[in-house]
Amino acid sequence: MRRFGLIWQEDEDDGVAEGVWQEHMGAVQAFLAVSTQWRCACPGDGSIRRTGLDYAAARAGLRLAGVKVTPALWSDIQLIEAGAIAAGFEAAGFEGAGFGERR
Repeated sequence: MRRFGLIWQEDEDDGVAEGVWQEHMGAVQAFLAVSTQWRCACPGDGSIRRTGLDYAAARAGLRLAGVKVTPALWSDIQLIEAGAIAAGFEAAGFEGAGFGERR
């Protein structure tokens, strides 16, 4: 997990731990197993936007990785996916879900 920058560190100032909580590790590891399986769109401004995971490819990737996908795990993967999409749009200078005006 260190290669993805996901390590447990404790802030010396306030004692609050940062990183991935143990109860979320399964979902994070499953997401990372399929994190290259994105559907993308090219909106015409020269950029590429991730619009979501390719679910067929993600299912195949999870199966090949030996991950047993439950409804709860899939829901967690989709939450991580939504956060990644929102972060991508924010980094590109868009408000909200990426459909608003550029900042």
